[in-house]
Amino acid sequence: MAETNLLTSLISDIKQNNDYDEKTQMIAMIYAFLKSKRIKLTDSNKALISDFIISEMKSIGSLVAEAKTYKEKSLIFMYTDKLFALIMTVHQNPAEISLKNMEIIKNTSQLMEKEMHIEKAIDDIFSQKIVSIVDVKNLLKTLSESTDEYEKGLLYAGLLHYRENLPHLLESSKEELSSYIAAEMVRYINLRDALNEDAEDALEHACDICKYFINDSIKASLREVMTLGKNNLSFYSVSSLLAANEEIPQDIINTLAGDLIYADNLYGLLHQHNKTERFPTELANEEYLAKSDLVHWLTYPTELGKAPDEIEYIGKTDVKKESFHIFKFKSDSDTLSEEQKNKWLIGWSSNEGGTFSNFDEYEKFDKGTSEKTVKYIKKKLL
Repeated sequence: MAETNLLTSLISDIKQNNDYDEKTQMIAMIYAFLKSKRIKLTDSNKALISDFIISEMKSIGSLVAEAKTYKEKSLIFMYTDKLFALIMTVHQNPAEISLKNMEIIKNTSQLMEKEMHIEKAIDDIFSQKIVSIVDVKNLLKTLSESTDEYEKGLLYAGLLHYRENLPHLLESSKEELSSYIAAEMVRYINLRDALNEDAEDALEHACDICKYFINDSIKASLREVMTLGKNNLSFYSVSSLLAANEEIPQDIINTLAGDLIYADNLYGLLHQHNKTERFPTELANEEYLAKSDLVHWLTYPTELGKAPDEIEYIGKTDVKKESFHIFKFKSDSDTLSEEQKNKWLIGWSSNEGGTFSNFDEYEKFDKGTSEKTVKYIKKKLL
């Protein structure tokens, strides 16, 4: 009974929510509960979930038609994709689904395939052993005609997804993509202060993917991007230029090294290219780089979604052969509960990449001295 009440409550919350990003996360929560067996799949629970999914799918067509931007559509697409995954989990035997409901599922799937034309074109191109120049040209023509920055940016996200396939591109296909990317880089740079969020996200991905399509025009654009004063864009420009064995201005390195979001990753890039001597000596220490590693991790949308407002070092401890640098931090992020907001929380970064936080409240582990606090955190959390 308690399980059904929990499920009913979650479904009710999803139905009342109009934010498709949040709806997707709540669907993922139901999925996780089912996998953990916190909710048992009784026949009544199966029916409850299935009826909800079908009712949601019935409205997808009108929602997509009403969406004003491709980004709005994409959020609906991601939500629908989670609905597909959930109904396949609930009904592992398709015979359990009525013919009427199966028709609704089929129609929704066809709608998704039709509407997600850019994503489908990219998937189709890279599903081939030889990437046709004609297919590339058709995709780029569609993107050139679009005025939706989010839609245009899907190219770079797709290329990053298929980065392992890029070395196998025919030279003609690679040159076609390089020419398009070079022209788009110039367009983004000319926008400068008029870059909206979607255009900036697209440019960030473009700077990252440029390393696979490098030419003189793209190198020049990457250097120009570094003058825009945006560290996210500078970091990926540095990454692509280093991959092309290009020199990076020291003032750019100093700026990124002073930014906790990028410092540790920058150090890793410089190490990869045997250039760690370019990293400011006063910042090249374990504590600072560990702090940067944790801050970068906290900026993920699944965590704080941004850098913490404050962060302080507590101490270091070893667990077997792994060293952990422990910190406390504060944030007003909307991903935190009201009880957690603006309170000291605990997080850590290890030399083996074990960066994490349960967002435990520091005051519950504070033993008066940093040494005692670190020992207690090690005992309870590590």
